[in-house]
Amino acid sequence: MLVVIAIIALLMAILLPALSRAREAGKRVVFLSDLRQLTIAWITYTEANNDKIVNAAARGGADCGPDCTDTSYQGYGAQAPPQNDWDYPNHANELPWVGNGWGDWCTGQYPPEGCQRCAMATGALWKFLKDPQIYHCPTGIKGQMVSYTIMDNMNGLGINRTNNPLARSLTYKNRNQIKRPVKKIVFIDEGRLTPDSFAIRYNGPWGWWDGPFVRHGNGTTVSFADGHASWWLWKSKSTVDLGKAKETGNPCNMMTTQPPNILTDCGTFNDFYKIWESFYGNQLSAAGVTPPAGCQLETAEY
Repeated sequence: MLVVIAIIALLMAILLPALSRAREAGKRVVFLSDLRQLTIAWITYTEANNDKIVNAAARGGADCGPDCTDTSYQGYGAQAPPQNDWDYPNHANELPWVGNGWGDWCTGQYPPEGCQRCAMATGALWKFLKDPQIYHCPTGIKGQMVSYTIMDNMNGLGINRTNNPLARSLTYKNRNQIKRPVKKIVFIDEGRLTPDSFAIRYNGPWGWWDGPFVRHGNGTTVSFADGHASWWLWKSKSTVDLGKAKETGNPCNMMTTQPPNILTDCGTFNDFYKIWESFYGNQLSAAGVTPPAGCQLETAEY
């Protein structure tokens, strides 16, 4: 009997990790499908609006009516900024893809579900994708109904990120401006809705602004302007550690925190470079950044 029990215990020890990996792989298929559907909605929006890209800077301000009676913050419904809006100078009269669904995201105080549903349902993409489950990753931050964020250069906030003219010029307003869409990230599974869009520093200091995001087995999912989605495995423990710290701590305090070896370790450098290169292209020399010695750079195109 003891021998049988020992054999069963051994088999369970062997099989459980494999089952866990299989379960995670199955979830990953679902998340990739979500990102593809969101990106198809994003593409469909451009086709219905003369190739104009949807406003990626999530913004509230509109009344939600009986769906959201919480008055702790500004209105949650998506609202287009007026002319000469100081916070959103590049988005006059552009309805954002979603409204203010983040609440006090630094402390994890998120709006009631009715308010978050209103933020989605009043957004510009809702017309093309009316399933709230698609906007949410089940492994995302608890309490957040929108888990995905659009890249800053895809008609995002695009202000106060850098004074470099090249960097500023790479904020796309029209889909026809996007060269090699297979390389340009649109949606990122950040786990929570970022208040404006997912920002990337151009240079000085080299490294994360909004920070890495750890999803689905120490990796993350991203989608591209051509409609496909991919799962990336982070190569560096430093990247994973920073991403996990961002989730358990105050994300607003993590914006200037960098992996200590980002300029000396190839894996840590490449983890960030894949995202950066999708945004700025092959511009390391222009940005004045030198990769670690002997490091073979990995790009966003696989």
